[in-house]
Amino acid sequence: MNLKAIIVVIAGLLASSNDFAQTSNTKVSDSTKHRSRAGFFKLIHGWKVHNDPSMKGHRILAEKADSTLKYELGVIEQRIPGSVIGELKEIQIWLSLNSHSGKVLHLYQSAANWAKSHQDLDPRMEGSIEIQAPDYVNMPHDSLPLLKWMAYAYHQQSLGLHNPQVAEAFQHAKSSRIYKVQINEQQHFPFKNHHDYFAVLSEAYFGGPLSYAPFDKARFKQMDPQGYEMIERLWKVK
Repeated sequence: MNLKAIIVVIAGLLASSNDFAQTSNTKVSDSTKHRSRAGFFKLIHGWKVHNDPSMKGHRILAEKADSTLKYELGVIEQRIPGSVIGELKEIQIWLSLNSHSGKVLHLYQSAANWAKSHQDLDPRMEGSIEIQAPDYVNMPHDSLPLLKWMAYAYHQQSLGLHNPQVAEAFQHAKSSRIYKVQINEQQHFPFKNHHDYFAVLSEAYFGGPLSYAPFDKARFKQMDPQGYEMIERLWKVK
């Protein structure tokens, strides 16, 4: 075999090897892991789920958290109207061993100069929900606790924090004392603000049952019809 023939054979072998490498890479990219310019993430029912570096070395916990998210996000996807679900899937999720906020679930609200005031966090976490995995996997999920935080994000990022329909229903509920709670012989209103009000009502409507008012969809409709109509309107149920 002359030199020219040898070169042709070697070139053919290299091309075949390159084709195999490209095929192998394609199979990897088609799995649950994806890569963007910012790094790897998983897609679970269309939501981007990131593992914080603290999750490294905790494979079993990460798998259990993924399984729990698959269940809860699957139910959320079924219950939220299709005209809105795409907006919820823009909310990214981060799994941490010990959350930066110190809470099991937390929304990092978007704000001016967010990256500057959160220099210890990955800048992609702005507007995302962080989940403390060890506690999350062991909490009850029938009421869809993640949905409450999705509602916080939807209120801020889609409806606007000062949405007049939410504010009006909130003020009516507060003035009519629908949700009064008796603590040490004093009556208290259980919601800190209209943001909490919208999130809890959303959880009662789509999730539930809750251990606190408005408990579930049926009792919510009887207890707070104005709030009930507001939820249906803003979540585009009707």
